[in-house]
Amino acid sequence: MLLLLIEFEQFLLVQIIYVTVPIDPPFFLDLADEMGVCVIAESAVYGSGGNLALKDPGFWERARRHVKGMTLRDRNHPSVCLWSACNEVVWKGGTACFAPLLSLEEAILSADRTRPVSFDENESDLGGAAKILAGHYGTAGDWARCWKRDKPLMGNEFCSLYFSGPE
Repeated sequence: MLLLLIEFEQFLLVQIIYVTVPIDPPFFLDLADEMGVCVIAESAVYGSGGNLALKDPGFWERARRHVKGMTLRDRNHPSVCLWSACNEVVWKGGTACFAPLLSLEEAILSADRTRPVSFDENESDLGGAAKILAGHYGTAGDWARCWKRDKPLMGNEFCSLYFSGPE
C-alpha cells in the first residue's frame, strides 16, 4: 500500500512528501530512499489536540530527547530533506512556546547540521527566529499578510475546503 501511495504521488509530480505525523516505522524512509522521494521528517511534538504539558519543563526536556533521537535515527536517509520540529504547538501554547521550540531546533542541529529545521505553525515564524515560515491552510491573502519575503515560505497541510464558502 505504501509503495502504491508513493508511486501515485510521483505520478502527480509531487516534489516532497509531508506525512504530518512522525515517521514510524522507519522503513518508510528506506522505501523513499529507494524511490528517490524527498520527505519532511516530522517529530511527535504535535500540539493540535491541545493536550501537551507545555508549561512543564520536563515535557520540553523529553521533547528535546525525542527530536534528537529521531534525527540520529534518520539522518543517514538521503530522502530526508528537512526536519519538522513540531506541528501546531504555537496554536495552543502561544508566544510562551517560542524559546522552548527553538531549543528543539538546537537539539536537532546538534545531531545533523546538513538539513534545515521548520516549525509547522499557522502564520508563525516564532517571532522572526525561525529560518523558514512554514504553515498550514489559509488563503493567498493570509500568506501575503504574514510572509515578509525575508525567508523561505513553505505551505503544507493545505486544502481549500477549510476556507471555502458560498461566496
